[in-house]
Amino acid sequence: MLKCAEHGYRMIFELVDTHSDHVERELLAAIAALQPDGIILTPPHSDNPQIVNFLADQKIPFARIGSVQNGAGIPVSMDDEGSARQATEYLLERGHRRIGFVKGHPNHMGSEDRFYGYRRALDRAGIGYAAELICDGEFDFDSGVRGANRLLDLPEPPTAIFASNDDMAAGVLAVAHDRNMNLPTELSVAGFDDTTLARTVWPPLTTIHQPMAELAQTAAEILIEGGDI
Repeated sequence: MLKCAEHGYRMIFELVDTHSDHVERELLAAIAALQPDGIILTPPHSDNPQIVNFLADQKIPFARIGSVQNGAGIPVSMDDEGSARQATEYLLERGHRRIGFVKGHPNHMGSEDRFYGYRRALDRAGIGYAAELICDGEFDFDSGVRGANRLLDLPEPPTAIFASNDDMAAGVLAVAHDRNMNLPTELSVAGFDDTTLARTVWPPLTTIHQPMAELAQTAAEILIEGGDI
């Protein structure tokens, strides 16, 4: 909003129900009512082919935050894979060899990139990943709880768990506290995003900083200064 205001533009927020059978009709109505000069898509809309292709057909400049896919629109993202690899390497450097991983929501492209970064770090360390140490998640607290319970119930549980975002990492911490585990002595927990939550839980999370405000500013700046709007 600040970046748009700086250039004399106004930002308007619009909710889109991607589960609706009439998503294109919703988008067309919003475009007709708002007459936007440009559009910024946030995850998971950034990688929704129906939305991306529809906007491309409308000839409206748009940016896709958190997307690395080729195609219409301008992708604006951080290095999810490299960042996840660094986080996993950080845990490896501290002696962990069984590192659990809670994946993000499957509709978010960054989820697979973070998982791939985790696997790359293990491969580089000559360890390889074990399927039993991988849990599906949905980027929310509850899926972090479910993943932690499954991982910590293993006959040989992990000594560290890397969750794909801070909300799920907080769920892992909650389970560890319920089990009276000594953190981080018995279990190290890492997250991703560096939200306020990472600094308010105990112990504070080791987490990867995602420059969310900067990504949004960059998306707005590219659209405004690119001469397309």
